[in-house]
Amino acid sequence: MFCKNCGSKLEDGVLFCPKCGAPVPQANHNEWENVQQNTVRNETPQPDWNQSQPDWNQTQPVWDQPDDTEIGSAPSSAPQFIPQPEIWQEQEPPRGQKPAKEKKAKKAKKSKLPLIILGVAAIVVAVVGAAFGMVMNSPKNVLLRGASNTYQAIVSEETGVAGYLGLKDLAASMAESKMRHTLSGEMDLAALDMGLPEGNAKVTVTVDTDAGKEIYLNSEISGLGLNWQLAELSFSQDTGTLLAAIPQLYDRSFYLDLTRLKEMAASGELFTKLQETYGFEMEEEAKTAIQDALSGEKAEVADYVEAYEAYFGDVAGILKNGIQVTKADARTFSVGGADTSCKGYAVTVASADLLAILDRTESFVKEDMLSYMESINGLAVQGADLENTVHEAFEEMRSEITEDLQVLAYIGPQKRLAAVAWKGDLTADGETASLDLTVWMTGAKNPADDMGLTMAVANNGSTSTMKMSRKLTDTDAQIMDALSLSLDGEDIAALTSSLDKNSGDWNVALSGASSVTAAGKLQDVKKGESFAVTLTDLEAESSYDSFGILEGEFAGSSSETVSLADYGLALTYRIEPVDALNSGSIASMERLDVLSASAEDFQEVSTAIQNNVMGLVMQLMGAVGFGGF
Repeated sequence: MFCKNCGSKLEDGVLFCPKCGAPVPQANHNEWENVQQNTVRNETPQPDWNQSQPDWNQTQPVWDQPDDTEIGSAPSSAPQFIPQPEIWQEQEPPRGQKPAKEKKAKKAKKSKLPLIILGVAAIVVAVVGAAFGMVMNSPKNVLLRGASNTYQAIVSEETGVAGYLGLKDLAASMAESKMRHTLSGEMDLAALDMGLPEGNAKVTVTVDTDAGKEIYLNSEISGLGLNWQLAELSFSQDTGTLLAAIPQLYDRSFYLDLTRLKEMAASGELFTKLQETYGFEMEEEAKTAIQDALSGEKAEVADYVEAYEAYFGDVAGILKNGIQVTKADARTFSVGGADTSCKGYAVTVASADLLAILDRTESFVKEDMLSYMESINGLAVQGADLENTVHEAFEEMRSEITEDLQVLAYIGPQKRLAAVAWKGDLTADGETASLDLTVWMTGAKNPADDMGLTMAVANNGSTSTMKMSRKLTDTDAQIMDALSLSLDGEDIAALTSSLDKNSGDWNVALSGASSVTAAGKLQDVKKGESFAVTLTDLEAESSYDSFGILEGEFAGSSSETVSLADYGLALTYRIEPVDALNSGSIASMERLDVLSASAEDFQEVSTAIQNNVMGLVMQLMGAVGFGGF
């Protein structure tokens, strides 16, 4: 037998479904009541001998002996025959008796409250979703998202030569590996046409670094039979020590304990020693600058970056909360090389918000930027005159803001900000000029791959148009990156860079021509291979014009092209991973503790250096053929 409510299989005689709890119809319940009632009235029901008999081979009858015999019931010795439900349902009812109607089990009444709650919840979700969609797709949010998408693409998408060479991989590998950087310059002396013997003079600077924790620097010069080690330097962040040496001039290294140096500067002992031992006296401002620089209390790069991010966040907050954005006419721009219709939005920035931005910018310049300049230069730059100059400049800009700023912005594919345009009048020195400015960033992968601006200025009946642009073209065989500046359609300056992916040749041209060879990709550095860039030729044009102001030998104009090839000079930068940093000879040299040295020690150093310099000069003169001097 199975439950009529859930369909689960039921054991015989159960009153409720063990799975869903629904009552189970009892087919023999009414018939048993009839038997009891007839027995009480001494009316023994007469069996219907015509009814079908049960199949005793299939189902055995159940002989039930009641525990308690009720008054008027059948004697306890009379067993009661209770047929199985399946058998009883097949029997005919007693003659003259209407068939007993089987009572249908009442299903448990389900509450409608959960359905109502679900319905209300669905409506609320739909309304909130629609409202959220309207808010997120409002002109203001579409524009803000577009600006954010553009910024993220510019800073994250590595394209052009940088992408081909893998500069991000280089930065990552340098942070994880021991690297060797080599910068070398080689000169063909015969090309100088100075009567020097044939041969090459080469200067090489090598820097080994372990992510800045350990640094070793070595510089040397070779050629013409000379092999001089100019300088060595070794720094250890773990020990806080610095070693420096000039092997050709002095046979001892200079040892500096940076931790002790900080302590001496903080206590003033350093300045006392400089004054008493060497007669060197510092101004108080210089002492304070040194103490701050060594202690790290003044603004460093990280502090400045944090201040800039706070400033940028404040300005962005002012714009985000204050700007009003409405839909405007679309405009077609070339996006990824294809003409594309971009959605237009009119943006209004209230004059009060513009003034607030100027106030925050002035605060950033005076409190953060100048402070950072002071910390890195060790000099006081926050004078009253400079602050007054900065304030006057911002006051002049404030005086120009008399009404709200209205610009047009355009959102292109990938929901990026494609362009910004502005038209208006500018007044300066009593003259007014009309300005029509458009800035676009429409590169397919990185918006900066195709970007620039056009600015048309109309004044006194004439119009002048300036255009500055950058266009990157990347094919399977070549990368071409071109920067150009033109005025009224005439090129003023151009910088073109091309990289041949097959040969690895990297050519750069700026008002002339230069040749750069890129050997390998920077990704190869992570594979244990080296990468090198060689500047084999560089031409630059040098121009002079007196504009009729000067007379005599300074009058007129001239133009001269200067080339590295004229001097037989080639520059090479190489980077490669190394298993261990070079330690050179500096580690085994006798040391002179700078902080403990006396005036007599430094006098000895000075005398030794002077004598060795004269010896080097004599060697050099002999190498180039002036041995008779």
